Amino acid sequence: MPLPDAHRDAPTVLRLWHHAPIAAPYTWLVITAGHGHVVRRTLDCEVSPPGALGPDVSEAALPQADLKTIMGELERISICPAASSELVLDAGMYGVEIDRYPSPVVLTWAGSPPVGWEALAAWHQRTRHRLNQLLPRASGLGYEYQTGRGLSFDE
Repeated sequence: MPLPDAHRDAPTVLRLWHHAPIAAPYTWLVITAGHGHVVRRTLDCEVSPPGALGPDVSEAALPQADLKTIMGELERISICPAASSELVLDAGMYGVEIDRYPSPVVLTWAGSPPVGWEALAAWHQRTRHRLNQLLPRASGLGYEYQTGRGLSFDE
């Protein structure tokens, strides 16, 4: 399926991110493009290896049925915004941003999710996996390059 025209300034519907403690951060954007949606995964390399041209970016069309499932699952999650959590050092950071007018929402957590946010953390992992299924495998510039370990977006 050909990709809709995906401009850098296209409106964002949803943004997920995962910053592993020993690797560069990944971001997944669901953006409006033409009459459809595109998922864009970006590896934000802080230090690019020699010969790299910058961030590793992949894009793919996001079927409307997948977007409807993703957003439907998210809309059914209920959380306490002031949930208790533990201070965690050297843990991965996770986040989700829903860009809805007039009240955008940004939720973040480190390591284990706050009490009561387990459903959101499970949704985050399922959604990253679902979006990655649509995208090509990442190049060796990211997690593999930095750690010498196998590449996994779902950790």
